[in-house]
Amino acid sequence: MWQLRYYVLATIEVKDHHTGENLANEIKCIVEDFGISNTPVSGITTDNAANMVTMTTHLEWPHIRCFAHTLQLSVKAGLKIKEISSAAAAARKLVGHFKRSSLASNELKSRQRQLDLPQHTPLQDVPTRWNATYIKFERLIEQRLAIFAVLHNNNITSPSDARILELPDQVWKVIEDLVPVLKSLQVATTTISGTSFPTLSMVYPIVIGLLKNHLNMQGEDSTVLVKFKEAVTKDLSSRFPKSDHDLATHHAVLTCALDPRYKSLKFMTDEQRNLVKSNIEKFDTQTEQVPVEPPVAVKSENTDNAESNKAEVNAVSFLLGDLVDLTGEEVDAEKSLVQDIISSIGLETEQQEKATTGRLYSSAWEGSSSRGRKTLITNLCCLAAISNTGKGFRSKPRGKSGDGVPKAVQRYHERFTGNSCDGTSTKL
Repeated sequence: MWQLRYYVLATIEVKDHHTGENLANEIKCIVEDFGISNTPVSGITTDNAANMVTMTTHLEWPHIRCFAHTLQLSVKAGLKIKEISSAAAAARKLVGHFKRSSLASNELKSRQRQLDLPQHTPLQDVPTRWNATYIKFERLIEQRLAIFAVLHNNNITSPSDARILELPDQVWKVIEDLVPVLKSLQVATTTISGTSFPTLSMVYPIVIGLLKNHLNMQGEDSTVLVKFKEAVTKDLSSRFPKSDHDLATHHAVLTCALDPRYKSLKFMTDEQRNLVKSNIEKFDTQTEQVPVEPPVAVKSENTDNAESNKAEVNAVSFLLGDLVDLTGEEVDAEKSLVQDIISSIGLETEQQEKATTGRLYSSAWEGSSSRGRKTLITNLCCLAAISNTGKGFRSKPRGKSGDGVPKAVQRYHERFTGNSCDGTSTKL
């Protein structure tokens, strides 16, 4: 397997003004010191600051803006909405009270034990810390009852202070409405900031996943939440290519098309996909072929990497849902598996042909999500096991758990064999 590697060439202090030109000159000196001035550079990643953009222009290297920083700028656009900024200011004052008062802090711990709440302290948000507002809001919701108890204990908090510090119901409503959406943005930021796996190919799937699954308008959304979603969506959309040509040549899209997880590009139109494919083919013919050493076998005993990969999969699943489905090769493999299962059941050839060319592929397969197809395979496996063991069908389980057959399996049995579970004949 391939092993991801990265190296730090230099860490230096730039004593001159941090202009784009000065920063570019410093980087040129570093690459000259290492004798790699003529080595092709695939790209340079920076934040969105103006001096960084100017620096990449002087270097004449492809500029790949940090997506995590881009996302945080879009989040800040949403947090500037008046109702949200007011709620954040009120929450900041409340958290600050527990930071300054040891008496209130100790009483909070006591109340947490009484209410069986986690022993967590309220967290303050910091403008330069990503996702700080989400973390602050989430912690306040978790500790709401304990905080309420402290503020209404006159021995700890004076009534006048309590009136100033206590958050009104409308502020709590804003906080509770925002937390689920802010969580999706926090997961996206954390995922794209991973260091144990490549992340550039994940940019566009995550953007589309956020826009379609988490920033889309829901009927029950409050007015404030709608404003937040609109502000974040508008800002985020403005930071990516508008035309099909610019989109099809974007580094994040090209790497996405080469990633086995996303190369079907299901979030793009047919015309856009064809443009991306054409650009990749053009790039392949124009690029000098460089000999590449074969991958080195690496033992997969690193539990940290395993946990990191598992966390990545869970995060992507949460962000994207069924938006990015299995690739064509994996779908073909699943179809082959289904055919093998059908064959193992021992059906006649004619019945197999009807099953595989009828409703199975036209409706239950081709138009279904990956989850739906996995359910289909599971049901077929049940059917195969039952057919091979000769067990009969029962609509309701009896005896030990699992003895009965799911109704879905019964329906597949009727479709494949032409016989209902009670022995009467049915049509495929």
